[in-house]
Amino acid sequence: MSTAWEELDPDDYPFTRAVANQLREHDGREQFLAGIDLVRIAPHLPSGQPRTPPAT
Repeated sequence: MSTAWEELDPDDYPFTRAVANQLREHDGREQFLAGIDLVRIAPHLPSGQPRTPPAT
């Protein structure tokens, strides 16, 4: 996908071309697993406690 983004016209798609390399290196699995952790612990928080993600 990132190769296709890099081949887009830079005048028509400047942002997409700028982030193409980041897409190549991005691993969404880590973010997905962090979200699963939040879903697992949210029911165990005391009432009234702010629901903020754990520090990483």
